[in-house]
Amino acid sequence: MGHQFSGVSVFNGLTWKNYPSTSGPLGERVFDIACDPIGGDIWIATNLGLSRYSDQSRSWSYLTRGGWFPVRDSLETTALHVDEIEALAFADDGTLYAGSKTQGLGIGKRNDDYGIWQSVKAPTSSNFSEKMTGRGIPCDQINDVLVAKDGTVFVATVRGLARSKDSGVTWEFVRGRDAIGKVKESFDGPSSNWREPTNILREMLLPEDYITALAEDDEGRIWMAFRIEGLFIGHEASKLNLTLKPDELGIKTQGDCVITDILPVSDGTTWVGGYGNGTPGLQKTDIGLPGAASVIAKTDIAQNHLATSTMPTEAAPPSSEQLKQLRRIIEESKIPFKVGFGAYIGEDWSTKGDWVGRYGRGNAMLCAMDAPMDHVVGYGTHYSIRGFTGSNGEKGEALRHWCHKVRWDDRRVLYNPIIGYRRQAEWDDHAEAYPLTHEGPDIWVEVDVHEGVHEVALYFFNKDGITGRNRLRDYLIELKPYAENERRAYNSDPIARARVREFRGGVYHTFVVTGPSKYWIKVACNDSFNTILSGIFCRPLAGEWKYEDWSLPWMGGVSYAAPRTQVDSTWSETLRNAHDLWNSTTPNTEQNALEASRPARLLALRTAIAESAPPSLIDAWRWELKAWSSKDRKDFDEKMAAGFAAVKKKTEKLSRQTPEYLHEKYFKKKLDGANE
Repeated sequence: MGHQFSGVSVFNGLTWKNYPSTSGPLGERVFDIACDPIGGDIWIATNLGLSRYSDQSRSWSYLTRGGWFPVRDSLETTALHVDEIEALAFADDGTLYAGSKTQGLGIGKRNDDYGIWQSVKAPTSSNFSEKMTGRGIPCDQINDVLVAKDGTVFVATVRGLARSKDSGVTWEFVRGRDAIGKVKESFDGPSSNWREPTNILREMLLPEDYITALAEDDEGRIWMAFRIEGLFIGHEASKLNLTLKPDELGIKTQGDCVITDILPVSDGTTWVGGYGNGTPGLQKTDIGLPGAASVIAKTDIAQNHLATSTMPTEAAPPSSEQLKQLRRIIEESKIPFKVGFGAYIGEDWSTKGDWVGRYGRGNAMLCAMDAPMDHVVGYGTHYSIRGFTGSNGEKGEALRHWCHKVRWDDRRVLYNPIIGYRRQAEWDDHAEAYPLTHEGPDIWVEVDVHEGVHEVALYFFNKDGITGRNRLRDYLIELKPYAENERRAYNSDPIARARVREFRGGVYHTFVVTGPSKYWIKVACNDSFNTILSGIFCRPLAGEWKYEDWSLPWMGGVSYAAPRTQVDSTWSETLRNAHDLWNSTTPNTEQNALEASRPARLLALRTAIAESAPPSLIDAWRWELKAWSSKDRKDFDEKMAAGFAAVKKKTEKLSRQTPEYLHEKYFKKKLDGANE
């Protein structure tokens, strides 16, 4: 069972055991799990690539953008095309299809032990997005992958369904009927050559563009779930014509439910997983298929076997030689940073609203915390952050500043050191005023950084994401080179991409940039109800200033930083090699295999734990990796309380009374006319 920020848990018939990123998969967020039909290996799709557990060798291995670990010397290999893998599916011959959030489909073959990966991406030709049917896959944002019994591969995207009958060599696709509206309401509008589909062609399209889940039942029929239009059953894979709508059965989901998983079983019951109406859960649909007895027998056998199964082995820390080998690879990959460089680093599902100290040590923009204004926590001279809405909206459209709860003591809500508690507030692009087919308006963030290497992180929290149309939020983040003209910026190729999906738990998306330079960060509405953003955080990684030399603003002199450690002569050789590996991933004037940095650091942490390293070293590394413990949460709360008390004392000393803006009642009164 995969978790939002705790790795996986395994039930052996008697008890559960959890495997976090320190002992199981590298990524803390698990998106999918699949079993190799030939070798029985378990593959786990996470926010940090693929993790593979072999029950035969009782060992773990990992594939990320940084390559394989343990490193493969004897085989030719390629790295994974992206870390954030959303869906997995195996063919009978062991071929693995990995659907990513933003970079299309990866295909790995069993015959080379998944060493070489083929990448399948949507065509980038002019006006491709206007096609209702055609060749290729329609979109690089993949939600699910299915390999049918006859070998046909289906790919569900946010913009239609793709199919391959030749193991991924060629593809064809069909869009949903709402794609017509998307063409009409796009930023540039339809091209001069575009013609609106006839009624006949319109009826041949899918009920909706956005497909959430796929499945095949024992009769060979293909089940498709749509974000709004519910659940449909099509023909057998061999007979399913992509220009025919699935018409055997349509089940409209009730209320606000969004289907995320489908599991047809042989007794005619189909289990449907989803969330909505305020509660995630399961529904079942009976369509009268035979075979209940065989399912019961198979289930009994599986349970009897499971009850005697041993738990998977925890991941072993890397050996001293493996640590040195990985360090050599990172050192050999170093190239000088160039001004204007940018890269996506990854997701953080663990920190939640506890950003102080770990993010934004240079500058933090807490969106709409003083609605209709923001709160900026920082020194104000080294970074500039400004927010806008795109121009594809009504005249005079502007960024909305919403404060939904003046005080909300929920860990997912950003803490605000200026007021001393958590406040739920956000920017909003006002897309709720437009149809879902309307492109934009989007949130555009202008970021200006000084000389050096910097981290820029964005925090998203879908506070009401399981009710009404608030559940329809799925964004595409694009880091773009700066341009004064929005149209030029819009049409420029992104430097890096990320996707924000199912973020009710709160998530940071982090980029590395170099200065002095300006950037645009476009948070695209992406056919969502609206676009919301809670905070933007900057900190220097290398350059004139180092963040550990800075005291935190709005903390009254209270120190809150990672512990400092020095190499001790009593350390084992393995621990020293782990320390050297960690240091090799620290950004400086050279780009040092950013793709491998987080995996390498997690492996170094595993070694430190196994080698009984000083607690200060383990705590310092966990701090940087955002690997939180219950003690860390307690320390955070205590430090924030102490910092606010110190600020309040100093402020009262200056003014001889508590400033009015620190009172909740003042802000509640102000809110009456603040929200736009």
